[in-house]
Amino acid sequence: MKLFFSRSFVLLACCIFIPTSHADTPASVELLRSTVVDAEALHLPDAIWNTTVNGMAFQQYALASYNGWQYTTWWDAERRLCVARRALPDGLWDPIRFEDYHIESDDTHNVSVLGISGDGVIHLAFDHHGHNLRYRSTDAGVANDPEAQDWEAALFGPVVDELQAGNTVTGVTYPRFIPMNDGGLQFMYRVGGSGGGHWYMATYQPEAGWSVSERVISGMGMYGGSDSRCAYLHGIAYDANGRLHMSWVWRETPAPMTNHDMYYAYSDDEGATWWNGAGDRVGERGADALGLETPGLRFQRVDMYRGLMNSTTQVTDSQGRVHVMNFHLPDEVPSQLNWAMTRERAKYMHYWRDLDGAWHRIQLDHMGTRPQLFADRHDNLYLVTTGDQYHPDRDLIILGADAAADWENWRELYRMPQAFTGQPQLDRNRGDDVIAVYLQEYPDDPDSDRSALRVIEFQAAP
Repeated sequence: MKLFFSRSFVLLACCIFIPTSHADTPASVELLRSTVVDAEALHLPDAIWNTTVNGMAFQQYALASYNGWQYTTWWDAERRLCVARRALPDGLWDPIRFEDYHIESDDTHNVSVLGISGDGVIHLAFDHHGHNLRYRSTDAGVANDPEAQDWEAALFGPVVDELQAGNTVTGVTYPRFIPMNDGGLQFMYRVGGSGGGHWYMATYQPEAGWSVSERVISGMGMYGGSDSRCAYLHGIAYDANGRLHMSWVWRETPAPMTNHDMYYAYSDDEGATWWNGAGDRVGERGADALGLETPGLRFQRVDMYRGLMNSTTQVTDSQGRVHVMNFHLPDEVPSQLNWAMTRERAKYMHYWRDLDGAWHRIQLDHMGTRPQLFADRHDNLYLVTTGDQYHPDRDLIILGADAAADWENWRELYRMPQAFTGQPQLDRNRGDDVIAVYLQEYPDDPDSDRSALRVIEFQAAP
C-alpha cells in the first residue's frame, strides 16, 4: 500500500524536527543545477507586455513537484502546447508536445498552467484571455505511479470547454490552480475584462470531480465615479495549517495607472466563507462575494496614478505570516505623466502581516520586473527577479532578507549574468528549501521566435 503525505504534513514535520534559530541561519543561496526544459521555446518579439508567454507573474502554476517528480508546461517555438516531467532531483526532462493544439495569438496573457490533484490527475488549462475554457487532464493515477505507463500525449484527454459535463465555462482569463492540503484542487479564474470583471472558483475532489463555479470576488461598487472594476491577485494559496490566503489590488479601467489599494482576506473552510484581517466574517462564496466595499479588507491605501502593480507575488512563512511584494512610487516621489515614467521611479515594497494582524512596509532599493517571493524553513525571505523593458538589467537576481532582522536587511545574494525574459515562476512544492526557478532566456537576436526555457534550482539556507 502506498502512503501519500500532504504538503501540510511535510511542512509540519519540518517545523517540529528542524531547529529554527533565526540568528544562526541568515538568508543565503547556492546554485544546485540549471536544466534546459526546451532549447526552442516560443519567443514573441512583437508582443506588447513582454516577449514570452512562458513565464508571467499570474501563471499559477507553470512548474510543480509531486510524488518525487517535477512537472512543467509551456509553448514551444512551433506553438504547440507542451508538458514535461523529470524525476527529482536531477533527472532529464521528458517532453510531450501536443500536435492537436497550437497557440495562434501573440498575447502574453495566454499562458498554460498545471495542477496535480491527490488522485494523481494532471490538469492543464491554457490559452485564455476572455475565451471559453481550454482544459485537458489525465486519468487518475498518472502522477501517483509515474513509471507505470509511457509518458505520451495519449495519457491526456481531449481539449474541452467544461469542468462539469454540459456546463461550458465562458470568458476565462488568468486561470489559476490552487493545490489543497487534503489532495483536492481548486481552479480560480476571472470572467470579464480589465475594469469590469469577477473572480470565480471551482473545486475538484477525487471521486467527486469538479463542483460548480461560484463567485469569490465581485467587481461591483463605487470608486471615484467608477461603478465597476476587477481584482488582480498577488496570489492565493493555502498555508501549512490549511488557511487559504488571498491578496489583490483593484483596477478601474484597462490602464494600469488606474490600479489602486491593497486588499487581503482569508478562509478557513476552503474558500466557502471569508474573513478580514481583523478576524470578522465578511463574505461567502457565491451568495456574498467579496468586493470593494467589503469592510476591513483594505490593508494599504495606494491611490491611482501611483504606479501600483497588479498580479505580483505572495507567500506565507512557517508561522502563517503573510508577505506580499509589490511595487509603486515611494511616498516622496510625485505622480508621473505615464506608465513608463512611473515604472522607472517605482520601488519594490515588502508588505507583511504580523501575528497580531498589523501590516508593515519595507522599501527595497532594487527594482526589476514582477518578481516571486519564497520563504525558507527559517522564515528568511527570497525575492527572485530579472529585468524588463523598463529595467534593462536582465540578469537573474535573488535578493534575500533575514527573519531575525524582521526582513529589514534586503540585499543581493546571487546574480546569474545572463539575459532572461519574462517573469520568474517558482515551484511552490519542490520542498527541501530548494528554490526552483522557471525562466526563459532572452535570445541573442531580439527578433528571434525561439529561445531556451530553463528550470534553475538553488539551495536556500544551505
